Amino acid sequence: MTILEELRRRLPTIIMGVIILMMVICIIYLLVKTQQLEDKYNQIWGNSHPDEGFHRLRADIGKLDRGYSDLKTNVSQLDEGYKDLLSTGKSTQIGRAVLGMRRLLNSAINNEYAIICPVGWYIFAKQCFFFSYDSADWRSANSSCTQANAMLAIVTNLQLQNFITAHDANIRWIGLTDLEQVGVYRWVNGAPLVTGFWSAGEPNNPGVERCVTKGARHELNLWSNNYCTLRRNWVCQTSSFNHMVWSFGLGAVLN
Repeated sequence: MTILEELRRRLPTIIMGVIILMMVICIIYLLVKTQQLEDKYNQIWGNSHPDEGFHRLRADIGKLDRGYSDLKTNVSQLDEGYKDLLSTGKSTQIGRAVLGMRRLLNSAINNEYAIICPVGWYIFAKQCFFFSYDSADWRSANSSCTQANAMLAIVTNLQLQNFITAHDANIRWIGLTDLEQVGVYRWVNGAPLVTGFWSAGEPNNPGVERCVTKGARHELNLWSNNYCTLRRNWVCQTSSFNHMVWSFGLGAVLN
């Protein structure tokens, strides 16, 4: 096969890559501009000249509106490329990827901020958290999170620890065990435990109590290791980006 023939064969895929790259750039641009606008808004309350602050905010909103208009024009142009690409008869996976990116971009343009986290989940530090009402053993709880394209919570700093413990006083499974090696605690993503928030005397009963909960018997804000077969509530976690990817049908494509 000649170089020209190989290039002709790969051309639709190259076009596909360029389209996706353009969409990603548009999304990043939109998110950055939106964050800048939020920062401007927050600055107004500390401004000693509120009228001037509001005038500046109005000007920034005008710029953002023009940015939205430009993005909508780009979407229309990308639609044409999308239709041309599908007409080449390429794989449905490519078609799903483009369609998912289009839906994601349109939602960003239309300010559909509900896409940040699933309904009923809580956002903290760009992460989405689900506090279950049901109870289950550790493995079943972990499986429930996985089915929701998430994982049991990974608590790596004091701010996140405080966020989770402030939600309620329930004892809840988190994503920490020593199931791979007794006494060596790892998170469900494979990362080793660095900072722990253990209750006094925990962890104990090595090789017996191997799954960790938020909430100990006498200190509900700290951790305890427990029998993995006990039924407890749990906390799921996923990033807001991961949620958006799966919401718009891109999870299977990007994984």
